[in-house]
Amino acid sequence: MGQKVNPISLRIGVNQLWDSRWSHDKKYTKYLEQDLSIRSFIEDLCNYQEILIGKLSIWRSCSMDSLTIDFKEVKNVKPNLFIYFQMYVPYKTYSNNKEQKQEWLINLENTIYNYLEDRFRNSFTLSLLIDPIFEESSTDFKRTKQKNEIDSVFNNDIVKWLLNKDCLMISQWIANEFQKRKGLKEVCKTIEKCFDYIKAEGIDLKYRLDGIKITCSGRFKMTDNEKRRNKMARIKTFKKGQIPLQTLSKYINYHMATAYTPDGTSGIKIWISYEPREILDVGLTGE
Repeated sequence: MGQKVNPISLRIGVNQLWDSRWSHDKKYTKYLEQDLSIRSFIEDLCNYQEILIGKLSIWRSCSMDSLTIDFKEVKNVKPNLFIYFQMYVPYKTYSNNKEQKQEWLINLENTIYNYLEDRFRNSFTLSLLIDPIFEESSTDFKRTKQKNEIDSVFNNDIVKWLLNKDCLMISQWIANEFQKRKGLKEVCKTIEKCFDYIKAEGIDLKYRLDGIKITCSGRFKMTDNEKRRNKMARIKTFKKGQIPLQTLSKYINYHMATAYTPDGTSGIKIWISYEPREILDVGLTGE
C-alpha cells in the first residue's frame, strides 16, 4: 500500500532546508527540548493575539568552555541563539499611527525576551528578528478583465501568500474562516479566484505556481442541500493545477493546521507546487 509522507521531510537535502539548523554531540536532547518549547510559546502567543505566524527558523552557534580575546581568556562562553519568523498582523490589533505600531512590536519582542530568559535562565545569547506584515484597512481589490464581464473581487493577502508559496499563512487563514462559521465551498472559491488571477495576469515573477491542493477533514458548515441533522465528519479535497508529490525534483511546500469549531476540530492540509524562476531561466537559456 502507498503511504502518505511529509513532502518537505522527503525533500530535505534535495530542494528543502531544515527549520532548525544546529548540531551537538552531548546536549542534543536539551537543545531539542528548548526548540520545541520556543516554538510552542511563540505560536501560542501569536494565536492568543489572533496573529498569523509564518515559518519560524532557529539557528544556534556552538558553546565553548573558553575563548581567548586579546590575550585574555574568557571562560564559559554562551552559545548564540538566532530566531526569525514572519507574522501577519490583523488590522484590529494595532493602530495606523507609526509610533503605536512600533510600540506594539517592541512590547511583543520584550514579552518573548523575558519569557525565554526566565524559562532557560539566561543560558544563551538571544537574537530575535521579527518581520511583521501589517494588514491594510481593506484587503480586497477589484479587477475588470473585459467590458462584458462582471467585476471580480480578490483577496489581496491570499494573492501575496500564493506568490510567496506560503502554505502556513493560507492554512491558518482557512482555519480562522472555519472558526468564523464560513463554509468550505466559499473559502475554496476565494482561493481559486486568486490562483486564476495570478495565472491570467502572469505576476508570479519569483516563483511559477504549478498547482495547489487543499484537503479538509471534519465537520464544516452545512450547505443548502444537506439536512441539519447530518453531523457526520467528511473529507473534502480541492485541487487546482498539478501537484506531482512523487517527483522529488519538484518543489513542494506543505503545511497543516487545525480549526477549533463548536462542532469539533477540523484538519487542514495544503500543498503548493512551484518552480523558482531562476532555475526556469537557466533551463531555457541552457547556461
